[in-house]
Amino acid sequence: MANNGAIFEKKLNKLFLKARLAGTAMVNKVPTPIMLTKNGLVAGTSTVDYTGLLPGGKFIAIEAKSSTIKTRLDFNLIQEHQLNYLTMVQKFGGVALVLVEKNSEPRACYLIPPEVIINLMFDGKKSCKWAVVEPYKIDLANLVEKLNEA
Repeated sequence: MANNGAIFEKKLNKLFLKARLAGTAMVNKVPTPIMLTKNGLVAGTSTVDYTGLLPGGKFIAIEAKSSTIKTRLDFNLIQEHQLNYLTMVQKFGGVALVLVEKNSEPRACYLIPPEVIINLMFDGKKSCKWAVVEPYKIDLANLVEKLNEA
């Protein structure tokens, strides 16, 4: 993650720790797998950024992204294998979402179902204006509440 992504990750880690302590959700950061090769340590392909459980035992998977682009959400932020993983989670009855922080003015956060992004990509789009995902805008402070509604 870039510096902005690292700051976003710290916010999320803090938020998910509070939720765990309050008993409203148990969501943890998924570490990036590291492989030892003859060339040294190499980062492997990860699944998503966060996984966990919601009350009632429902599995959740979240891919978190931070964007500094003012006018649009670039879909190249989200890799195909991550969308595939999120789709599989949904297929098995879990909750799967892409959480995007727009880190340029005006700042905002969006909690987007993966099928929204997949459908836009299927239509040949490489990005969309922020207005397209406006219906998925959330207050980050209410993230856990929104997850429990999903």
